[in-house]
Amino acid sequence: SLSKLGDFYLRLGDVEQARLHYTETLTINRDLVKQDGSNTDWQRNLSVSLSKLGDFYLRLGDVEQARLHYGEDIVISRKLVKQDSSNTDWQRELSVSLGKLGDFYFGQGEAQQAYDHYQEALGVSAQLVSTDQTNTDWLFTYAYVLVRLGDLFVAVRDNEEARSHYEQALAVLNHLLGIDSTSELWQSWHTHVQKQLTTVATQ
Repeated sequence: SLSKLGDFYLRLGDVEQARLHYTETLTINRDLVKQDGSNTDWQRNLSVSLSKLGDFYLRLGDVEQARLHYGEDIVISRKLVKQDSSNTDWQRELSVSLGKLGDFYFGQGEAQQAYDHYQEALGVSAQLVSTDQTNTDWLFTYAYVLVRLGDLFVAVRDNEEARSHYEQALAVLNHLLGIDSTSELWQSWHTHVQKQLTTVATQ
């Protein structure tokens, strides 16, 4: 697909070809949604295209374009979940997109916007985990948002809230590592949380 070609060129470092393919994918997906706005598969594809372009522009340091594309992605993701709140795939994608936008605002020093998006992501993730506590993707997303909220509270010097969120995240990560102790991703976040808890305790 054009989007995968965009990924390929980006790995090669050919930014212009990557931009061309990502943009062309976005144009096609926009046109499809214009033809039939009720087609949820096309809406989801448009959402994914917007998210990818957001990532692309952020990588280039084009903050405003990243903000625009992430923002439009969130609007569509929320709309999909509102249309069918039982669709767990859409809920998972919404929680990831919200977390990504939280990370974006955190990186721009916009703490309140970051907090709002992390809190919304946490709510969606918590809902998913409450329906199936064996789904490790959902559990990790939930833990990730808790960690990022902890990081945000450290940045605004609220150590009590930071500690609370880190401790909740640590419990989930311990559970995940009990399922698979070889996961480097889970291990790295577990290490990060332990370090942050030590830092918070000494302040």
